[in-house]
Amino acid sequence: MAGDKTGSISANHGHEAVITAAKLTTAAAISLDIRGSADHTHTVELSADEINTIARNQQVSKGSTSSSTGGIYGDHAHTVTFN
Repeated sequence: MAGDKTGSISANHGHEAVITAAKLTTAAAISLDIRGSADHTHTVELSADEINTIARNQQVSKGSTSSSTGGIYGDHAHTVTFN
């Protein structure tokens, strides 16, 4: 949607990180699930200050929680970068 912000995800294998325009305007802390089409999830915690920074089109990079998927990905995490 217009005004949504999509993050770039390191070592991505199907995850998606999108902050909706509505969440950007509330400027509150959020816990963002980046599952996307992957068979497992990770969470990225963003503070109200970080949401405000992203809304101002400035860069924020955050690490995700770790996930142990077994298989080819094993125990891993991602870095999500907005703007």
